[in-house]
Amino acid sequence: MQSNENQVPSKESSLSIVLEACSLVLLGVFLVSILAKLLPLKLTDAQWQLGVAAELANNGSVALAGVLLLFLALEINKNSKRIRKRRNAFKRWAPAATAGFLLLIPLQAFNTWRIYHGYTSRVEQQISQSAEKLSGLREAIATSMSHKQLQERLQTVSGKQVVFTQSQLGTPINQLKYVLLQKAERMSGLLQQQIEYQSSIKPDKLISEAVRISLTAVLYAIGFAFIGELLPRNGKRRFAFGRNPRKRN
Repeated sequence: MQSNENQVPSKESSLSIVLEACSLVLLGVFLVSILAKLLPLKLTDAQWQLGVAAELANNGSVALAGVLLLFLALEINKNSKRIRKRRNAFKRWAPAATAGFLLLIPLQAFNTWRIYHGYTSRVEQQISQSAEKLSGLREAIATSMSHKQLQERLQTVSGKQVVFTQSQLGTPINQLKYVLLQKAERMSGLLQQQIEYQSSIKPDKLISEAVRISLTAVLYAIGFAFIGELLPRNGKRRFAFGRNPRKRN
């Protein structure tokens, strides 16, 4: 007795096999790319989480195309039990894919805020430390009464070894203090420029990438929701609260 698949014209059967193979190849490419990005695992790293989210958004179309090719293969070869079984398996996994893509939205928003807040906090801390150090240098210069005392205080404030040249040692202390104070003022000006520059930085790139990934995730979620029959088709709802969706082959 011949199987149902053998009753399908060979041309249609061959085309369905090609589509099924292409479907599995695309899904394999998607899984390999995601696994490559996942490993090694860094679950608490915000940059790693953003990278995984971007990889899912960039390659989600590959997975979606792979699933749709399998549906097309079954449409061509409706008697193939093997393709139907795989199609049904993908339909069962579609709700999980939908939920996964929707979860990318709050994850992306939280990690974007986390990275930007961490960056601004580090910059503010560095600027604060630099300002405090510069203030200490000014005080050390202004209150020193001799070359030796000035050298010792500068070493204490900077935390580094300070060695005056013979020319500096031969310069009167008040004149040397004036030169060093002028240098400190120039450093203060550079620090002020850095503060103004950091305050002008806007998280435009982070925000635009977060918006892109979030919108892409919504579209993929809708696509997989249709595959899993979670959304109404042709104006008719496929499910209602408290009732299971109508079972379809």
